[in-house]
Amino acid sequence: MSRVDLSIDEARRVALAAQGFDRPRPTGRIDLRHVRRIIRQVGLLQLDYVNVLVPAHYQVLFSRLGPYERTRLDDLVYKRREFAEHWAHEASVVPMETWPLLRHRRETHRVRPWGFEQFLEQHAEYVAWVLAEVRARGPLTANDLPEPVGIPLRITDRWGWGLAVKRQVLEAHFGFGRLAVAGRRPNHVRLYDLTERVVPPEHRRRKVERDDAQRELLRLAARAHGVGTAGDLADYYRMPIRDARRHLTELAAAGELHETSVEGWRDPAYIHPNAGAPGQIDVASLLSPFDPVVWHRARVARLFGFDYRIEIFVPRPKRKWGYYVLPFLLGDRLVARVDLKAGRRQRRLLVLAAYLAGARRGARRAPGRLGRTAGDRTPSPSATLTNAHDSRRPPANATLNRPGILVALIINAPRARHSKPMRSRPPGTRIARTDPLFPRGFSTSSRTISPMTDG
Repeated sequence: MSRVDLSIDEARRVALAAQGFDRPRPTGRIDLRHVRRIIRQVGLLQLDYVNVLVPAHYQVLFSRLGPYERTRLDDLVYKRREFAEHWAHEASVVPMETWPLLRHRRETHRVRPWGFEQFLEQHAEYVAWVLAEVRARGPLTANDLPEPVGIPLRITDRWGWGLAVKRQVLEAHFGFGRLAVAGRRPNHVRLYDLTERVVPPEHRRRKVERDDAQRELLRLAARAHGVGTAGDLADYYRMPIRDARRHLTELAAAGELHETSVEGWRDPAYIHPNAGAPGQIDVASLLSPFDPVVWHRARVARLFGFDYRIEIFVPRPKRKWGYYVLPFLLGDRLVARVDLKAGRRQRRLLVLAAYLAGARRGARRAPGRLGRTAGDRTPSPSATLTNAHDSRRPPANATLNRPGILVALIINAPRARHSKPMRSRPPGTRIARTDPLFPRGFSTSSRTISPMTDG
């Protein structure tokens, strides 16, 4: 059993390379091959339809590929059936061949909201009727079903939101594997159909024992992490840590993973034998709050020294940074956080606020006034970042100290690397958007919006 030791800088580069940030973004048209490659490399896409900016799973691809037609992902999942929706990390898109590895998850699925099991038991006749309706009429959305008679129409979850009973029954059938997601309506609502009409038979009939499946999921998690602790790897597919530790010991003993220590990490880690270790990472990219790089917050703190939380469910007066804040990856560091919102009525991308990493709580600044403050813990600047298209990696201690630079960097970074230098723009400048990720005609503004509007 071999062992290697990594500095924290090396661990960051290994982790980012494993997530696809070790190569330039494609300069030509993005096609199905690019989208397919990224999903298989990261293992899964967490689904989240918070629409403040754009649904999160589309953002994950955008961070690695740049502008692309969102229908590419939809075609791969709902038309070509190369991928499927499944509970994995959370609700996720996974390769179809991963579906048999998650059988034990379907068999032990815990319905939501917590306690809904009692409803399913008490109203078993209605639950069976819903499945029969899909069998006879499917695929169906919850709205295609009539309202139930003689039972509650809605239930309340732990956040106090009212949930339609008929939708939650469909979700329960989906969680147990009786139904699968056949498609999405334009408003993102799920279309449910019988699993045998969605999942190809070679995957649906394949039987994988729980231990074998968990070992393979850990292999996939290790490949997607590059390097990670037992807790990191277990979290990727939401595996019990006790199971993960046992199987990781087996994989290490077999030489399929290597044990390692990482500078500053208390717990031992595991590195995938095929993990790349680039000398540098050349990237400038926004990350979705549900990107695999940042979704495990304890790992983000260990790997980047970056305290990141999403504050969607935090009351506005208690928010530290904003409603929908995205980390900004520059090289191998998370250097800033940006509160963005799609202003659909104005057809503009709104930058509500931006902060350098290390800014003090409450030190809210508009992008046009980004400079060092007493609260910044960033190194003293020795260079000024002036060209968002530069293919060279900006120095780690580059300062974002000119009006509009951070906004310009964020908006333009996902484009092709080889283009004309960009001049800095003053606050309030509108920057034309043509990226297919956003509605046609979108523009951006570096002004701060006050008061901030939720959702």
